[in-house]
Amino acid sequence: MREGDVFIFNCSLQHDIIVENKEIYKKKAKQEERNTTMDDSQVYSKEARCGFTSWPHCLQVTFASLLVLCIFCIYVLYPSNSLLNLQDDFKQITLSSPSLSLSSSSSSLSPMIRSKEVCRPTPLRYDGKLNVEFSSPEFSQLEALYPEVNNGGSFYPQDCTPPDDVAVIIPYRDRDLHLRTFLLNIHSFLMRQKLHYQIFVVEQVANQTFNRGKLMNVGYVEAQRLFNWSCLVFHDVDLLPENDLNPYWCVDTPRHLSAAVDKFQYKLPYQTIFGGVSALTAAQFEMINGFSNNFWGWGGEDDDMYSRVLLGRFSVHRHPGKYARYKMIKHQQESMNNANACRFNLLKFTNMLWRRSGLSNLNYRLLNISVNRLYTKMTVDLYEEQSRREIRGFCAG
Repeated sequence: MREGDVFIFNCSLQHDIIVENKEIYKKKAKQEERNTTMDDSQVYSKEARCGFTSWPHCLQVTFASLLVLCIFCIYVLYPSNSLLNLQDDFKQITLSSPSLSLSSSSSSLSPMIRSKEVCRPTPLRYDGKLNVEFSSPEFSQLEALYPEVNNGGSFYPQDCTPPDDVAVIIPYRDRDLHLRTFLLNIHSFLMRQKLHYQIFVVEQVANQTFNRGKLMNVGYVEAQRLFNWSCLVFHDVDLLPENDLNPYWCVDTPRHLSAAVDKFQYKLPYQTIFGGVSALTAAQFEMINGFSNNFWGWGGEDDDMYSRVLLGRFSVHRHPGKYARYKMIKHQQESMNNANACRFNLLKFTNMLWRRSGLSNLNYRLLNISVNRLYTKMTVDLYEEQSRREIRGFCAG
């Protein structure tokens, strides 16, 4: 190659122009000198077409483009992911709440999603008044009336988070008609309150004196084996609520729900009564050692329970009488549920016995559990003879 030859690369880099003649080179130089009058924007646009001498500019442009793209991704995509993460964290926090725990109980509960808003009751009337039904439909008819109820008598609202998990425990023996009437009324009542609940019927074997308090202790223990119920409602089978505005969930003090029963002209018979229908949290029930196991026959265990509530340093809450109204189903006194002649003696020793008799010394034998469509039934032997020996000294004379 001769001296003075120059290589020039155009912007397309497709071919080389070899300048061999110095005159041509000079003409080319003059032409480029005239082009220096081009404005900056033209020069920039010419160099930006990625000629050999414009690669630094291209690198700057590429780097700037990448920087803008990164900022866009951070600004647009990151908040969405963060929001999703926060939602997941909220769900985990909600699901881990002790009062909102999950379970795989035998009641075939629907999946519980606790991130929804808390349910609001839906009373039939603004004043809550109900027309109580006293009919006793066959169980097949009752089941057709309540398709929403799961096997075992459980219900869970699907559109919101229920205010409480409630086990309704019914001491029972040989009252089939009453049970059917009760189920007819109570399921619609509890569903309108948007509760997560289950009905437990605890039946004592025949040829034993009825013991209401001990049956309810058994119901509590066995119900807790199936699910971690936070609220317990102890309910006589012959009492039917008359008002939707009588809430069946628990509060920070034990509640006496049946303060106004038609049998007593809707008045409280005496201040220390705690029978009929009552509601306690699981923690409250444990703290007062449950019901006494010592009351065989009718009467006494509800008054003893009132004393236990006070001894446990609680107070008793009652709703106003216009809401805490109940109809009682008429029935004859059972032959194995005569008045307890020992009840007054036992009530004198409540202060001494309340920690010794109850959940702490509960003995029984579970004979059978049957999961029916509208309730779960437990049949138990309460060991009457053995238990009576333990209180013989208090009932002498």
